[in-house]
Amino acid sequence: VAVRIPVVFLGGRFWAEEGAVFFHNALTEPWWAALFAVHTGYVNLIANLATLLAAQVPLEHAPQVTAVIALGVQTLPAVVLATSRLPWLRSAPSLTLALLLLATVPGAGEVWVNSITSHFHMMLAAALVLMIEPRQDRLRWLHRGILVLAPLTGPGAEMLAPLFVLRALVERSRQRAVQAALIVAASMVQLGIIATHPEPARVYQASLPLLIGIMYVKHVLTPLLGPWVDAPAHAVHDVVQQGHWPLTAMVITPVVFAAMAAAVAASRRPELRWSFAAGLVFALLSYFGAVANQSTDLLYWWVGARYAFAPSVLFALTLLGLAYQPGLARWPARLVVGCMLVVGLARYPHVLATFATGPDWQHEVAAWRADPGHVLRIWPTGWVMELPRR
Repeated sequence: VAVRIPVVFLGGRFWAEEGAVFFHNALTEPWWAALFAVHTGYVNLIANLATLLAAQVPLEHAPQVTAVIALGVQTLPAVVLATSRLPWLRSAPSLTLALLLLATVPGAGEVWVNSITSHFHMMLAAALVLMIEPRQDRLRWLHRGILVLAPLTGPGAEMLAPLFVLRALVERSRQRAVQAALIVAASMVQLGIIATHPEPARVYQASLPLLIGIMYVKHVLTPLLGPWVDAPAHAVHDVVQQGHWPLTAMVITPVVFAAMAAAVAASRRPELRWSFAAGLVFALLSYFGAVANQSTDLLYWWVGARYAFAPSVLFALTLLGLAYQPGLARWPARLVVGCMLVVGLARYPHVLATFATGPDWQHEVAAWRADPGHVLRIWPTGWVMELPRR
């Protein structure tokens, strides 16, 4: 991921609100106000802290600080997977496949190596903690830290709180009870902030045809077709936009997810049930409360891909787990996982221009030093950032 867009580390890149809002707050507000600043209705502790630290170094290197912190946060799901002790992830080949499925989600360029989208990785890390067995060693503190930090990084991880409570009740486990208590407490804090800071751009409405259409495009077609999904995605978009039901999506999507649910229920691996449940919860609730110009825009594979990241990985890991289990689903799951890896790896080197190119940060800083009234251009193209005249 780091070498995929090397300019992020070599030259530096602030991504959208990371520079225009969070870094600006870090430069102009008291540290405590910047650390707990609310943006778009919620607190993002990771972005707030990353930009506060970035404000302590020379301006030329500030975005490199946020990139390094973001990369560190975004390795957490990989760390949780690699130390999970799941029987089907103990071999090097299976773990390699799992990590590739994590790193090569089609169209997920927006979520990588910037601090403001770290909460999507924290959502995934929290879901993986739910999925695996609780640790009794020192790693339990890492898992507990994830469950506290994830809800306080953004909206998303809070959706898992009921699942943690349910698993604790089902298993009557003290470790699960501690995990549930931590994520519930942190979620209540974030939900209180969200309730008292309503965001007008976040529209909590989506019709059933729209939700099924989004699930069809982002979790049935895109994993198998990647960016080549344009034509069928446009077709679904046009049908929904006209107020009709997308019949193909309405038939195929329930069949696909019902088949996955049946295979998971028949499996002897409880972790697959929880990963599948977490993926469904993330997908449906995220699309329901997504921020987009129009909710139907989510039917395009590249719009709102950040919302699809965590559920895409969880569905992929569920299929990988089924591929290593005996039963009727074993070979179909292997075929689908193989297709997903081929598509993901084939398109991985081709980063969308929006995420791969942008204004040269060093040039912009030099222009600002020459003229403190200069408004710095940042990524993606069209975004700007004003700095105080000092």
